[in-house]
Amino acid sequence: MTGIHDGRSPWPRVRARGTRGGSGLWVNEILVRAIRTESESALMHWFGVSTKAVWNWRKRFTTGGKFPTPGSKTAHLKASQIGAEIATQLELRPGSWWRDDCWTAEQLALLGTDHDEVIAVRIGRSVRAVTVKRVRLKIGACKDRRRKGAR
Repeated sequence: MTGIHDGRSPWPRVRARGTRGGSGLWVNEILVRAIRTESESALMHWFGVSTKAVWNWRKRFTTGGKFPTPGSKTAHLKASQIGAEIATQLELRPGSWWRDDCWTAEQLALLGTDHDEVIAVRIGRSVRAVTVKRVRLKIGACKDRRRKGAR
């Protein structure tokens, strides 16, 4: 043991046998259980470690998957529910900003007439949505006339 980690949960620091360099947190059955059940943000908060440390632990001690722990699944579900509530308040349907029937003729006429960022602000859509719609309709990007002839 090389010391005690001073995170929110004091934890012993150790150096692996036969190695040189720094030390890390002692990974015992209690910490392994936390790695397998808690969310990434909870591990970072309580043990005072980085995202990379949690990623390395998960790679070593879990079976993987998009949300390998109950804590991660709960955090994802909560974020999804908040997003769904916001979409409902804004009266958005999933994928509605990409569909053809949601673009007015005036909005379509603006594509390619100015930079995508400017058009996105003007019509209240994301820059990505404007770019994707313009590319799908095979409309070229706006050319900057100030740079005409510049090499």
